[in-house]
Amino acid sequence: MWADSPDHYVIKGKLTYHQKVDEIIRTDHVAFEHGSESGSWYGQTFVIPDGGHTAQGILVRGSRDEAEGVMIKIGVTDGDLNAFSYGDTVTLTPLPLTY
Repeated sequence: MWADSPDHYVIKGKLTYHQKVDEIIRTDHVAFEHGSESGSWYGQTFVIPDGGHTAQGILVRGSRDEAEGVMIKIGVTDGDLNAFSYGDTVTLTPLPLTY
């Protein structure tokens, strides 16, 4: 993740899914959500391909107030009700400047 201007950011990476050896995959979707500390959340949902063995590439862009941090969180469907369960929200600040 980096700032590509004083009020915008870019997140680039890969999502992977790791399961225990004896676990049956019950998760088939992952949500990647991001937003500025004071703004709205934006998200993308991905299908977990081939049992989670293939990484899902991510490239997203967002806006923020100047010098503001960016929050991200990841969720997966639980398999029972197909509802998303989320991990902790992580705030990244300051962002590396690359503009």
